[in-house]
Amino acid sequence: AFDPGVTTGYIIKRDGPLLTGQLQGEHHAGLWCMLHDFQPDIVICESFTYQRRGNVVLKSVEYIGVISLYCQSTNTPLRMQSPSQAKNLWTDEKLKAVNLYKGNSPHSNDATRHLLYYLTVHVKDMYWINLLREE
Repeated sequence: AFDPGVTTGYIIKRDGPLLTGQLQGEHHAGLWCMLHDFQPDIVICESFTYQRRGNVVLKSVEYIGVISLYCQSTNTPLRMQSPSQAKNLWTDEKLKAVNLYKGNSPHSNDATRHLLYYLTVHVKDMYWINLLREE
């Protein structure tokens, strides 16, 4: 899952531990290579809605384009989700409760929210919800 922007947060779910991090600077090629190397079964990505406010940075649209191109060229399903969908369900407190919160990685946390939202709402995977109930 990705939170694209000037700093792009990511989380990769494979067998084993979750891989999280952030890409910074000009990272179009790095993002493409990451997708190519991991060959995901599905990509979850935060959407961008242009809201006519002051100085809007449109860099996230470029990175969404990289992700969309990868998904189209490899026939990988792409699931776009709004920022509010993920943040309303998976708050910082909930990420902390399931030990997935990263203190100095807000974009990685947002990518994590998108993965958990997708897994719990669309896949109906109850693993993370059950962890919350154990708290």
